[in-house]
Amino acid sequence: MSGPFEVTSFGVHGQQVAAWSPEGRLVLSQNGGQDFEVIETGSVLLNGLGWWKDELFLVGGQGLFQVSNGGLVSKATLDESRLHEAFAVHGTEERLLIGHKDGILSTEDLKSFPASQGLITRDLGPLITHPICPSLVWVGTQCERGLFFSADWGDSLARVDEYLHYVMVPQVSLAEPGTLWVTSDDTLLRTENLGGSWEYILRDTLQWHLHGLGLHPTDADVAFIGTVGSGEFEDPNGMRVLRTQDE
Repeated sequence: MSGPFEVTSFGVHGQQVAAWSPEGRLVLSQNGGQDFEVIETGSVLLNGLGWWKDELFLVGGQGLFQVSNGGLVSKATLDESRLHEAFAVHGTEERLLIGHKDGILSTEDLKSFPASQGLITRDLGPLITHPICPSLVWVGTQCERGLFFSADWGDSLARVDEYLHYVMVPQVSLAEPGTLWVTSDDTLLRTENLGGSWEYILRDTLQWHLHGLGLHPTDADVAFIGTVGSGEFEDPNGMRVLRTQDE
Protein backbone atom coordinates (compact mmCIF):
# COMPACT_ATOMS: atom_id res chain seq x y z
CA MET A 1 0.00 0.00 0.00
CA SER A 2 1.37 3.41 -0.94
CA GLY A 3 0.25 6.99 -1.46
CA PRO A 4 -1.97 9.27 0.64
CA PHE A 5 -4.73 7.66 2.67
CA GLU A 6 -7.35 9.67 4.55
CA VAL A 7 -8.26 7.93 7.82
CA THR A 8 -11.55 8.52 9.63
CA SER A 9 -11.58 5.41 11.87
CA PHE A 10 -8.54 3.69 13.36
CA GLY A 11 -8.04 0.85 15.82
CA VAL A 12 -5.30 -1.31 17.34
CA HIS A 13 -5.75 -4.73 18.92
CA GLY A 14 -2.48 -6.40 19.84
CA GLN A 15 -0.57 -6.75 16.55
CA GLN A 16 -3.67 -6.03 14.51
CA VAL A 17 -4.06 -2.52 13.08
CA ALA A 18 -7.11 -1.36 11.12
CA ALA A 19 -7.82 1.95 9.39
CA TRP A 20 -10.80 3.11 7.35
CA SER A 21 -11.02 5.63 4.52
CA PRO A 22 -14.26 7.41 3.55
CA GLU A 23 -13.45 6.30 0.00
CA GLY A 24 -14.66 2.85 1.03
CA ARG A 25 -11.34 1.17 1.77
CA LEU A 26 -10.38 -0.78 4.87
CA VAL A 27 -6.70 -1.52 5.43
CA LEU A 28 -5.72 -4.26 7.86
CA SER A 29 -2.35 -5.32 9.27
CA GLN A 30 -1.67 -8.50 11.24
CA ASN A 31 1.93 -7.61 12.17
CA GLY A 32 1.77 -4.28 13.98
CA GLY A 33 1.56 -2.11 10.89
CA GLN A 34 4.54 -3.47 8.97
CA ASP A 35 2.37 -4.82 6.14
CA PHE A 36 -1.20 -3.96 5.18
CA GLU A 37 -3.80 -5.59 3.01
CA VAL A 38 -6.52 -3.49 1.38
CA ILE A 39 -10.10 -4.75 1.69
CA GLU A 40 -12.49 -3.06 -0.71
CA THR A 41 -15.80 -2.47 1.08
CA GLY A 42 -17.77 -0.94 -1.77
CA SER A 43 -20.89 0.88 -0.63
CA VAL A 44 -20.51 0.07 3.08
CA LEU A 45 -20.63 3.33 5.08
CA LEU A 46 -18.52 3.00 8.20
CA ASN A 47 -18.93 4.94 11.43
CA GLY A 48 -16.76 2.83 13.74
CA LEU A 49 -14.70 -0.33 14.14
CA GLY A 50 -13.63 -2.54 17.03
CA TRP A 51 -12.60 -6.05 18.05
CA TRP A 52 -14.51 -8.72 19.91
CA LYS A 53 -13.04 -12.15 20.64
CA ASP A 54 -10.14 -11.32 18.31
CA GLU A 55 -12.50 -10.66 15.38
CA LEU A 56 -12.84 -7.24 13.73
CA PHE A 57 -16.31 -5.71 13.47
CA LEU A 58 -17.55 -2.64 11.58
CA VAL A 59 -20.71 -0.60 12.15
CA GLY A 60 -22.28 1.95 9.86
CA GLY A 61 -25.31 2.96 7.90
CA GLN A 62 -26.01 -0.57 6.73
CA GLY A 63 -25.61 -2.47 9.96
CA LEU A 64 -23.00 -4.65 11.65
CA PHE A 65 -20.29 -6.42 9.66
CA GLN A 66 -17.50 -8.82 10.54
CA VAL A 67 -14.19 -8.98 8.67
CA SER A 68 -13.51 -12.63 7.91
CA ASN A 69 -10.85 -14.14 5.63
CA GLY A 70 -10.18 -10.86 3.88
CA GLY A 71 -13.83 -10.04 3.25
CA LEU A 72 -16.90 -8.60 4.94
CA VAL A 73 -19.53 -10.89 6.39
CA SER A 74 -22.82 -9.48 7.67
CA LYS A 75 -23.60 -11.01 11.06
CA ALA A 76 -26.77 -9.07 11.84
CA THR A 77 -29.13 -11.80 10.69
CA LEU A 78 -31.72 -10.96 13.35
CA ASP A 79 -33.06 -7.50 14.18
CA GLU A 80 -30.76 -6.06 11.54
CA SER A 81 -32.74 -2.87 10.99
CA ARG A 82 -31.95 -1.69 14.54
CA LEU A 83 -28.24 -1.82 13.76
CA HIS A 84 -28.47 0.68 10.94
CA GLU A 85 -26.90 4.06 11.69
CA ALA A 86 -24.86 2.72 14.61
CA PHE A 87 -22.04 5.04 15.63
CA ALA A 88 -19.56 2.90 17.57
CA VAL A 89 -18.68 -0.70 18.37
CA HIS A 90 -16.64 -1.97 21.33
CA GLY A 91 -15.89 -5.48 22.53
CA THR A 92 -15.59 -6.63 26.14
CA GLU A 93 -14.78 -10.09 27.45
CA GLU A 94 -18.45 -11.05 27.59
CA ARG A 95 -20.31 -8.75 25.19
CA LEU A 96 -20.15 -6.76 21.99
CA LEU A 97 -21.48 -3.24 22.67
CA ILE A 98 -22.82 -0.96 19.92
CA GLY A 99 -23.42 2.77 20.28
CA HIS A 100 -26.75 3.59 18.64
CA LYS A 101 -29.25 6.45 18.59
CA ASP A 102 -31.53 4.34 20.84
CA GLY A 103 -28.82 3.83 23.46
CA ILE A 104 -26.30 1.01 23.81
CA LEU A 105 -27.14 -2.23 22.04
CA SER A 106 -25.40 -5.31 23.42
CA THR A 107 -25.10 -8.90 22.31
CA GLU A 108 -23.56 -12.07 23.66
CA ASP A 109 -24.37 -14.22 20.63
CA LEU A 110 -24.71 -11.92 17.56
CA LYS A 111 -28.36 -12.95 17.35
CA SER A 112 -30.20 -10.56 19.64
CA PHE A 113 -29.32 -6.93 20.44
CA PRO A 114 -31.23 -5.63 23.48
CA ALA A 115 -30.99 -1.87 24.07
CA SER A 116 -29.99 -0.04 27.23
CA GLN A 117 -32.53 1.79 29.33
CA GLY A 118 -32.54 5.46 30.25
CA LEU A 119 -31.20 7.09 27.09
CA ILE A 120 -33.09 8.06 23.96
CA THR A 121 -30.96 10.49 22.00
CA ARG A 122 -29.20 11.08 18.70
CA ASP A 123 -25.55 10.93 17.70
CA LEU A 124 -24.53 8.49 20.40
CA GLY A 125 -20.87 8.10 19.59
CA PRO A 126 -17.62 7.21 21.36
CA LEU A 127 -17.96 4.15 23.58
CA ILE A 128 -15.38 2.72 26.01
CA THR A 129 -15.25 0.27 28.90
CA HIS A 130 -12.93 0.23 31.89
CA PRO A 131 -9.77 -1.82 31.11
CA ILE A 132 -9.93 -3.70 34.42
CA CYS A 133 -13.67 -3.71 35.13
CA PRO A 134 -15.38 -3.85 31.71
CA SER A 135 -18.88 -3.64 33.19
CA LEU A 136 -18.13 0.09 33.68
CA VAL A 137 -19.06 1.85 30.44
CA TRP A 138 -18.84 5.47 29.27
CA VAL A 139 -20.46 6.78 26.13
CA GLY A 140 -20.30 10.27 24.64
CA THR A 141 -22.67 12.14 22.37
CA GLN A 142 -21.89 14.51 19.55
CA CYS A 143 -24.90 16.66 20.39
CA GLU A 144 -25.22 18.78 23.52
CA ARG A 145 -26.39 15.89 25.67
CA GLY A 146 -23.01 15.12 27.18
CA LEU A 147 -21.37 12.08 28.76
CA PHE A 148 -23.24 9.03 30.07
CA PHE A 149 -22.11 6.27 32.43
CA SER A 150 -23.19 2.71 33.10
CA ALA A 151 -22.13 0.29 35.85
CA ASP A 152 -23.88 -2.73 34.30
CA TRP A 153 -22.38 -3.28 30.83
CA GLY A 154 -24.49 -0.51 29.35
CA ASP A 155 -27.83 -2.07 30.28
CA SER A 156 -28.78 1.15 32.07
CA LEU A 157 -27.29 4.61 31.52
CA ALA A 158 -27.14 7.76 33.63
CA ARG A 159 -25.93 11.19 32.63
CA VAL A 160 -22.70 12.38 34.26
CA ASP A 161 -23.47 15.39 36.46
CA GLU A 162 -20.67 17.54 35.05
CA TYR A 163 -21.93 19.32 31.94
CA LEU A 164 -19.84 17.91 29.09
CA HIS A 165 -21.28 18.89 25.72
CA TYR A 166 -20.18 17.43 22.40
CA VAL A 167 -18.15 14.64 24.00
CA MET A 168 -15.88 13.33 21.24
CA VAL A 169 -13.58 10.89 23.06
CA PRO A 170 -13.48 9.47 26.60
CA GLN A 171 -10.42 7.37 27.62
CA VAL A 172 -9.43 5.58 30.82
CA SER A 173 -5.73 5.73 31.70
CA LEU A 174 -3.93 2.37 31.72
CA ALA A 175 -1.25 3.87 33.96
CA GLU A 176 -3.82 5.04 36.54
CA PRO A 177 -7.11 3.13 36.07
CA GLY A 178 -8.95 5.61 38.27
CA THR A 179 -8.25 8.45 35.83
CA LEU A 180 -10.65 9.28 33.00
CA TRP A 181 -9.89 11.86 30.30
CA VAL A 182 -12.54 13.45 28.07
CA THR A 183 -12.38 15.74 25.06
CA SER A 184 -15.47 17.93 25.00
CA ASP A 185 -15.50 19.95 21.78
CA ASP A 186 -12.98 22.69 22.65
CA THR A 187 -11.87 21.55 26.12
CA LEU A 188 -9.89 18.71 27.68
CA LEU A 189 -10.99 17.45 31.10
CA ARG A 190 -9.67 14.88 33.53
CA THR A 191 -11.07 13.15 36.59
CA GLU A 192 -8.90 11.10 38.93
CA ASN A 193 -11.87 9.48 40.68
CA LEU A 194 -13.87 8.25 37.67
CA GLY A 195 -16.20 11.24 37.59
CA GLY A 196 -16.38 12.34 41.20
CA SER A 197 -14.73 15.67 40.37
CA TRP A 198 -13.29 17.17 37.17
CA GLU A 199 -10.25 19.28 36.29
CA TYR A 200 -10.08 21.42 33.14
CA ILE A 201 -6.68 20.78 31.53
CA LEU A 202 -7.01 23.28 28.65
CA ARG A 203 -8.48 26.76 28.75
CA ASP A 204 -11.80 26.71 26.90
CA THR A 205 -10.98 30.13 25.42
CA LEU A 206 -8.46 28.47 23.09
CA GLN A 207 -11.40 27.19 21.03
CA TRP A 208 -9.67 24.15 19.60
CA HIS A 209 -11.94 21.51 18.11
CA LEU A 210 -10.67 18.33 19.76
CA HIS A 211 -11.65 15.17 17.88
CA GLY A 212 -8.98 12.71 19.00
CA LEU A 213 -7.39 11.57 22.25
CA GLY A 214 -4.67 9.07 23.06
CA LEU A 215 -3.14 8.41 26.49
CA HIS A 216 0.44 7.41 27.24
CA PRO A 217 0.43 3.75 28.38
CA THR A 218 2.79 4.27 31.35
CA ASP A 219 2.69 8.01 32.17
CA ALA A 220 -0.71 9.12 33.44
CA ASP A 221 0.16 12.81 32.99
CA VAL A 222 0.71 12.64 29.23
CA ALA A 223 -2.05 12.81 26.62
CA PHE A 224 -2.02 13.32 22.86
CA ILE A 225 -4.87 15.34 21.35
CA GLY A 226 -5.94 15.65 17.72
CA THR A 227 -7.58 18.83 16.42
CA VAL A 228 -9.37 19.72 13.20
CA GLY A 229 -7.58 23.09 12.92
CA SER A 230 -9.25 25.99 14.71
CA GLY A 231 -8.80 28.68 17.34
CA GLU A 232 -5.26 29.93 17.96
CA PHE A 233 -3.78 27.11 15.92
CA GLU A 234 -5.98 27.37 12.84
CA ASP A 235 -3.96 27.16 9.63
CA PRO A 236 -4.63 26.27 5.98
CA ASN A 237 -3.04 22.84 6.45
CA GLY A 238 -5.80 21.69 8.79
CA MET A 239 -5.25 19.21 11.61
CA ARG A 240 -2.61 19.03 14.34
CA VAL A 241 -1.58 16.53 17.00
CA LEU A 242 -0.82 18.19 20.34
CA ARG A 243 0.85 16.85 23.47
CA THR A 244 0.13 17.84 27.03
CA GLN A 245 2.05 17.01 30.18
CA ASP A 246 0.55 18.07 33.49
CA GLU A 247 3.37 18.42 36.00
